[in-house]
Amino acid sequence: MKAGQSIGLTDSLMRDIHVGDLIQDATGARYSIDRYGRAKPTNGGNEVPVKNLEGVEVLDPVQITPPHTDPEKEAVDQIHAAIKDAGDQTLVDELRLRGWTVICSKKVEKVVFETVEI
Repeated sequence: MKAGQSIGLTDSLMRDIHVGDLIQDATGARYSIDRYGRAKPTNGGNEVPVKNLEGVEVLDPVQITPPHTDPEKEAVDQIHAAIKDAGDQTLVDELRLRGWTVICSKKVEKVVFETVEI
């Protein structure tokens, strides 16, 4: 799907959700809608189906582009979308193919709930 195209779902205010929209769920987590109509967390992580999220609200509706678009800009936008949608391992593999030495780290926080009896 192209930027601005409806994914066929609405938010909690009955507004259509489009490719490229920035949305927020009931927990406050933010996602961007990728070209496959999935919600990609803005802080990193795997895509999730929008229908699995609760209390979704569109934060930044995409403006539908006019039919007369610049072909160069459209090509660059497609490249950017492909890079954004690519998985981490795909990006690392591509850099290694180009001769780069890649060392990556990612900070992951883990929340542990414990019951303490006194």
